Amino acid sequence: MKNLVFVGLLLLMNINILLGQCVGSIHGHVYKKKGKVSLTNVVAQIPSVSLEAISNEQGEFLFEGICEGSYLMRVFREDFDTLWITAKVTAKSLHFHQDIFLETHKETLESIEILQRKDAPISSQTQQYLSNAELEASRGKTLGDMLKNIAGVNSLSTGAGISKPMIHGLHSQRVLILNNGVRQEGQQWGEEHAPEIDPFSAEQVAVIKGAAGVRYGSDAMGGVVILNPKPLTTSSKFSGKAYLIGHSNSRMGNIAFQMQKAFSKGWAWNFQTSAKKGGDFHTPNYVLSNTGIQELNFSGTIGYTKENWNIQGYLSRFDSEIGILRASHTGNINDLALSISRPQPWYIAPFTYDINNPRQRIIHYLGKINAEIKLNHVGTLSLQYAFQDNSRKEYDIRRAGRSSMPALSLSLQSHNLEAVLEHHAWRDFRGSFGINTLYQTNYNIPETGIVPLLPNFTNITQGIFWVERFIKPKYDLEWGLRYDYRHTQVRTFIQNRTYIEPNYQFNFITGTIGYSYFPNDSFTFKTNIGATFRPPHTAELFSQGLHLGIGNIQEGLLFENGFLNPQKNFSIEQSYKWVASFSYKQKNWTLDIQPYYNIINNFIYLTPTDIRLTIRGTFPVFNYIQDNISMRGIDLTSIYKLGKWGWQSKFAYLQAQIQQTKEGLINMPPLRWENKLFFEQKKWKSLENIDFFATLLHVSKQSNAPRVISPTIFENITNEEQATILAGGNFDFMEAPKGYTLLGLGVQASYKNFTFSGKVENATNLIYRDYLNRWRYYANDLGRNYIFQLNYKF
Repeated sequence: MKNLVFVGLLLLMNINILLGQCVGSIHGHVYKKKGKVSLTNVVAQIPSVSLEAISNEQGEFLFEGICEGSYLMRVFREDFDTLWITAKVTAKSLHFHQDIFLETHKETLESIEILQRKDAPISSQTQQYLSNAELEASRGKTLGDMLKNIAGVNSLSTGAGISKPMIHGLHSQRVLILNNGVRQEGQQWGEEHAPEIDPFSAEQVAVIKGAAGVRYGSDAMGGVVILNPKPLTTSSKFSGKAYLIGHSNSRMGNIAFQMQKAFSKGWAWNFQTSAKKGGDFHTPNYVLSNTGIQELNFSGTIGYTKENWNIQGYLSRFDSEIGILRASHTGNINDLALSISRPQPWYIAPFTYDINNPRQRIIHYLGKINAEIKLNHVGTLSLQYAFQDNSRKEYDIRRAGRSSMPALSLSLQSHNLEAVLEHHAWRDFRGSFGINTLYQTNYNIPETGIVPLLPNFTNITQGIFWVERFIKPKYDLEWGLRYDYRHTQVRTFIQNRTYIEPNYQFNFITGTIGYSYFPNDSFTFKTNIGATFRPPHTAELFSQGLHLGIGNIQEGLLFENGFLNPQKNFSIEQSYKWVASFSYKQKNWTLDIQPYYNIINNFIYLTPTDIRLTIRGTFPVFNYIQDNISMRGIDLTSIYKLGKWGWQSKFAYLQAQIQQTKEGLINMPPLRWENKLFFEQKKWKSLENIDFFATLLHVSKQSNAPRVISPTIFENITNEEQATILAGGNFDFMEAPKGYTLLGLGVQASYKNFTFSGKVENATNLIYRDYLNRWRYYANDLGRNYIFQLNYKF
């Protein structure tokens, strides 16, 4: 640990040795085209060098420390047309200036664009973000459902109220969520543990699909989800936005408010709050009993800005209660087999807003303070401390009046400290150095009366990274390196109630190299290869017992012959991922193709192994195991506009298999193809920005799913017979559902400060089951859903 701190200080203290002088600048003054009014909060981006600036109250922005060369710059604001400008910095003209005029426009169905924003630490890793229109249209949905708008991103769900993002087949502790610049630390190991984030707090949502472990650590093996709140305003006018949203399915309502204001002398604040309440969801022909949901959330920021430094404080609270499908709990093996085979759940009750057991209650606090300091002739130093407190309680149906006692009660506290220095350009080089520390404790609150699913543990992780880029006008070459040290101490019991405190220490290195080529304004090519190493999470090693959220029993890697063995060998995951992007853009047509290939050695995953009868019912048993796997696929996004008409298409395909046996893996996304036809009318009478659209989503059957074995096979079998079944490879208790095609329709229009939208999902009320929904064993997916949304800007 001392060596790690010494290396970090040495790197940060000797940066001046590496730096030279890039003294050019790019200055812009942004105006509204009609009336030549200066525009504030306009974003200016230079993708080739990952720079971003925002225009001030005078409409001006400035990039300093620019090397000689030609730079393609994107200038945009959500209510204006995007403009691309070429800025040239030469030896004879080091300081480029241009007046920029933007035309008013309501950004509706702009395609997902591939840009390297300041949040993307590796520019050769494509970063895709939701357009403003897609983000606004998804308000009220879960984060996982919002991100399905991006090709290659799916949602692993447990019914309609719980979903988590899946990037190229990876999820949970392999996908990092960066919430307002802070690593989201919750109980993300659970497949039915949704991120404890209010999507209303995000003004920008982006996804990095490549292995981003160099910048963020091993949890970013599969990619990164970035959520940024609205930047602090520079306007002294009190302003904001209000949302009112209603869903017919579950009779759910959402209400949310955002407000902001700046003061003189550099102070500013914003505040956001939202509430949600929904009853039982329903399929086309029955109610999904006990699937209600309710939330009450808030977040706020206060900041102070000076010329060469700024400081901000942030606090958020997420509070959610979610019902678990009553039919997912069965009494014996035959009931379980019948639940899987019958067309309707065994338990159906009339619609209600009541949330009964089984259910979840989650409260998550996030607080942070961060500062940015501009160091003359060196760069920008960012310092951040964050604290998170995550409380999760899961309630089961228990006897003798104990249903009010949680069956699982976990408290997770995380402290994160980070320092990053982005150095000024030196000749053709630009990069950053950083060091971070995570201290985390997980504690089982002794109120359950049963053996906890997850043990108490303390986790200390320290990492140091370096990312550097060699920048030329038409190409970039970049590389990065990271070293991590992790120490985990576990406190648990083994057989005969023997108390143990095993310790585990891991040292691992992550690396990446990438190349970007942009010969002209129309074509961009990127390729990146990354190696990421990930130690097992404590849950993957020590899980034992019923995980009621998904109705199964889980056992970790350290279980052997039904008993916990802390000395059992296991291996660190090793991921080697290649991803490329071919982007082509013309006036009316954009196309982006992203192939990828990922080899993961010692991949850790849950697979069914048994059926077990307990005093709480009969449940499938899932064990964590390790295999060498490969994952390859392709994402495609295209949009074509012809006058007022447009067509958008998103396609994603993934094939995942065990390398040795070529078997398919459970819960991998099938082929997904979504098309959208739209018509835009800027003005009609008193209405503006009128949009009509129709969507057609096709999801194929997962043809590479594991074999199927009925739960009844496990009734009264011997250990030898069970071993024979397991030797045959992976299996599932149910065949992968058939493919399906869903139709959606919608309309949107604006009147003065109001925006109204209405749409219908699953317009034909199709009966179907989704392979990535963990409740597919027990019930159909959602039926028709009408959504009405009213927004007001003030």
